[in-house]
Amino acid sequence: MDCIYSLGLSSSLYALYVQFNSKIGNVWIRKDSNNEDVIVLGNLVNMMKQPFFNCDFWKVNTIDMNILAWFVSVYGIVYTIRIIQTYIDTY
Repeated sequence: MDCIYSLGLSSSLYALYVQFNSKIGNVWIRKDSNNEDVIVLGNLVNMMKQPFFNCDFWKVNTIDMNILAWFVSVYGIVYTIRIIQTYIDTY
């Protein structure tokens, strides 16, 4: 269950991070030809696929845009919280 929760949470946080990050920004909410904001989820999906095809996403200065790093980090945090909760409930 923690794994599914972590995937959903990390995907949501990642989507918000790449959208509002000053380095990249405007990934999935963009202006169209009428200068109106539109949601383009295909851009977000393409961004999420990049670590599988682009080695640059594994460099230290771009690891924050690597969805796999987000999955591992958020899962580690959720797992640690569960261990702490178990410890507190036990003692």
